[in-house]
Amino acid sequence: MLQRCTRSQPRCNPFTGKRISFVSCFQHKIYDIHQQLTLLPSLEPRDEVNQLFSNLVNLVIDEDTPDVVEDVLSDPHIQSIQSSLHQLSARGEYQLERYWSNQISAHQEPAAEMKRFPYYGNYEQLSDMEFNALSSLNDGEIQKVLFVGSGPLPLSSILFAQKFGVPIDNVEVDREAYCLSEKLAQKLHLSETLTFYHTDILQFTELAQYDVIFVAALAGLAPEEKSAIIRHLKMHIREGALLAIRTVHGLKTLLYPEVALDDLIDFKHQATIKPHNEIINSVLIVEKIVKESTT
Repeated sequence: MLQRCTRSQPRCNPFTGKRISFVSCFQHKIYDIHQQLTLLPSLEPRDEVNQLFSNLVNLVIDEDTPDVVEDVLSDPHIQSIQSSLHQLSARGEYQLERYWSNQISAHQEPAAEMKRFPYYGNYEQLSDMEFNALSSLNDGEIQKVLFVGSGPLPLSSILFAQKFGVPIDNVEVDREAYCLSEKLAQKLHLSETLTFYHTDILQFTELAQYDVIFVAALAGLAPEEKSAIIRHLKMHIREGALLAIRTVHGLKTLLYPEVALDDLIDFKHQATIKPHNEIINSVLIVEKIVKESTT
């Protein structure tokens, strides 16, 4: 989950000229950051990489005026690099989580070190909002939760386990991420609470046991991959189960692909969490429709 850095960045000033000049200035900054990121030999965390991603994230957070958002996202040049931006953001996020997972596991006090992760507070805020929404929607007690795409630093699952007080299962297709997350859970003495499966979610069919299924923003980066995951979940989760899909809106779609309600027509929409602060992700919460009896 790429987040905004705390230090504010210079912004284009819409009052220095026409709005189109502001949009052009904004677009130029996006192009420039994209070019610099693509030329880097590695996206492992270091000052140059961190600053570029911080600048990019600050840009998409600082401007949410509807007409500016529309002009930027409809620009053919922006559209031509949007998929590349998604890939760069995913690679950068993976490298950041990989670094911190190793750092926390190697520390003598891993629980304290985990709270030093730069975006720990943002994860806490988002998981609090998700927990409150899901608790109000679930008719019965939540017994078991699945997280799809937990990554090398399964911070969301760790926080969910603490909040829900129930076992959290995690599906991760990447071998290294799976190994790092399992090692981290052991270091945090959470092996009995967090279970990890190294598999593709499309091969994981024992889904009827879960009351809530979370889908990470980077689980299925390409639209067709995300659609395949949603179809698979619809087929195998039980009726009445809640699906919490992390997505994005507005200019944040330059960082992650968007999942819209139109992509979830076979589910009942229950809630939308749309933070208006430094948190990048929005969350769509939907329920598998209970079929009415014909008798």
